[in-house]
Amino acid sequence: MKRILFLVQGEGRGHMTQAIALAQMLPGATIRVLVGRSPERQIPAFFQRAFPEAEGFDSLNFAFDSRHRSVNQLRTGLAAAAHLPRYWRTIRRLRAQIRAFAPDLIVNFFEPLGSLASRGLGIPTVAIGHQFLFAHPQTPFPPASRLQRCGFRAYLRFFFGHCDRLLALSAYPAPAHRNILVVPPLLRREVFTLCPRRRAFILAYLVNRGYASDIRHWKRPTICFWDNPDGPRRVREGKIRFHQIDDRAYLRFMSQCDTLVTTAGFESMCEAAYLGKPMVLVPVEGHFEQLCNATDAAAHAIATHATSFTSLDLAAVHPPRVDRAWLAGAGQIIPATLAELAAAPTSPGSTNRKFKERAFHSAAGMS
Repeated sequence: MKRILFLVQGEGRGHMTQAIALAQMLPGATIRVLVGRSPERQIPAFFQRAFPEAEGFDSLNFAFDSRHRSVNQLRTGLAAAAHLPRYWRTIRRLRAQIRAFAPDLIVNFFEPLGSLASRGLGIPTVAIGHQFLFAHPQTPFPPASRLQRCGFRAYLRFFFGHCDRLLALSAYPAPAHRNILVVPPLLRREVFTLCPRRRAFILAYLVNRGYASDIRHWKRPTICFWDNPDGPRRVREGKIRFHQIDDRAYLRFMSQCDTLVTTAGFESMCEAAYLGKPMVLVPVEGHFEQLCNATDAAAHAIATHATSFTSLDLAAVHPPRVDRAWLAGAGQIIPATLAELAAAPTSPGSTNRKFKERAFHSAAGMS
C-alpha cells in the first residue's frame, strides 16, 4: 500500500480533519489529495498546511437560506440539477486523474462526486464517515423521521454502494453489519497531547455564520469560531470573541473551556468527548445528518441535544460518558484494515468474505 488517493468532502471541517488524522497514521505512504470545493466556503488554511499539494474540484454541497442558517433542500436540489453538466465534466476529469495516479487504494471521506468517479475502475475503495453509522440497525434515530431515514440510506447506496468497505466512525463500539465496519473516530495526534483544564468560558463553534446573532448577547465569556470568509480574523462583541477557523487555536481553547456549544458536527463532538468536556449540540436547521448526530449523542450520554442557541440550560449539562480507550483506538484498527483491503483480491463492487471476517474480529477486540 504505497500509493493512496484521498477523496475529501470540503463541506465543514470534519472530513478534512479526518483526512489529516489518517495521513498521520500512514507514514511512508505517498498520498494524493483531491478535495471537493463549495462556493459557500474556503478550504481552510489548516488543511492546505497539511496537504499543500491538494487539488480542489467543484462538488455537490448544501445550499443555505439567505440568513446562512438553515439547509434549504429545494435550493440544494435545484442547484445540483442546474450544475449537472459541470459535475459530469468533473467526474470525467477525476477519473482521468485517478487512472494517471494509479493508486493502490482509494480512501473516500464521504465525497459524493469523487465516489462516482472511482466507480468501476477496479481499484480497492473504502469510504470513511460517521454517516455510515446511520445504516446500522443499532443506531437511534429522531422520532417521526422514517421518510428522511429512507432517503438518507438511499443516498448512501447510490453514492457509496459500490465501495468495497464502509468504515462507520463512531464514538462507541458496535458490531459489524454487512459491509459496514464500526471503527473509532479519526482524531488528530494533537488531541492526545493536550492537558485538559477547566477555565470559566464557553467555547462555541458555528459552521454557519448566521447563528452568530443567537449568541451575541450571551452573558458568559465565550470564544466562538465561525466560518465567515467576509469577516475579520478576530472581532469582539460584548463578552463574545469571534475567531476565523484555526485548528490549532480551536483545540487549545477546547482543552481549556468548561463547556463546548457547537453545531452537531461529529468531529468536534469526539474531540471534546476525549477531553472530557461537557457539550451541547445544536443541529443546523434542516440538516438531517446533524439532527441524527445529536440524537445519537444524547442517547449515549455523550452530549446534550438542544434545539437552538437561545434556549440553553448549561447547568444541566454533564461530562460525557465515553470509553476513552475506544476514542483513541483508530490507529490500532484503521491502518491495518486499509492494508488488508488493498492486498485483498477484489473486483468492482465485490465483498471479500475473508477480509470481512478478519476486520470484524479486529474491531471486536477493541470493544
